Amino acid sequence: MLAVIQQIENGYIARFERHLKHFVEKVWSSLTENDKLAKWFSELRVDDLREGGIIKFDMQDGTFEELEIIELKMYSVLEYTWGEDVVRFELYPEPEVCRLVLIEKIKKITNHTPKDIAG
Repeated sequence: MLAVIQQIENGYIARFERHLKHFVEKVWSSLTENDKLAKWFSELRVDDLREGGIIKFDMQDGTFEELEIIELKMYSVLEYTWGEDVVRFELYPEPEVCRLVLIEKIKKITNHTPKDIAG
């Protein structure tokens, strides 16, 4: 999946779009249910699925970074902080598939940014 990267006034936006051969409900559960989330991103764990709730990122050193859920629309939008950046998933139902849009709002490009975007 290739990203479209755009420079904006206060940083950058990386946008990915993909059609998945699954219904929205299945894709949503892969983003929000810990047993399914662990299959593709084992360091993340949803602690409190609500706006203002918390997703934890396991730093693999015994500590966790708390990511705040900024926006939540069930089966449609999940947006949360990622350090100084923001990650947003949007799901759109289409016949027989789901369109997934992943947007990362990046304040500053660092040596770690390509790894974050690729992940």
